[in-house]
Amino acid sequence: MTTRLELVGRGISHSLSPKAWNRIFAALDIPYAYGLRDIEETGLAAVIDDLQSGHLFQVHVTMPYKQWAYSVAEERSNEVAIT
Repeated sequence: MTTRLELVGRGISHSLSPKAWNRIFAALDIPYAYGLRDIEETGLAAVIDDLQSGHLFQVHVTMPYKQWAYSVAEERSNEVAIT
């Protein structure tokens, strides 16, 4: 079974993160796949659903959804609160 991770944001289709991470996972023979979810705000609920259902293991969140991610996080660190 492949563990899925994604970068979530808007206007990020140019991101090289999936290519870079998937190369690293392949080189280390780790059964992970890193994808890209370039979505509008209306798609954010699906991100939470996919995390809660186990379809996604983890997401990295970029603009413009960083504040949203902070607001829905179950745990927050002080370092995140001040950045």
